[in-house]
Amino acid sequence: MKREIKLLKKCIKKGEETPFLYNEEETLKLKNKLKQLQDWYESARVIQNNGFGQYINQPKPPKP
Repeated sequence: MKREIKLLKKCIKKGEETPFLYNEEETLKLKNKLKQLQDWYESARVIQNNGFGQYINQPKPPKP
């Protein structure tokens, strides 16, 4: 799954650098697919760790 995420990121970057490579609809589909894969990857990671470490990427709440 990491491989597909990496490949989609490269495709999106190339598409933004050269606008004739993908049209707007195709770019939108690539971005949606990337978001979906990232969500799946994150949920799989949380399930494998039995819920531990699921708030790693979120900032800590401020202290009062």
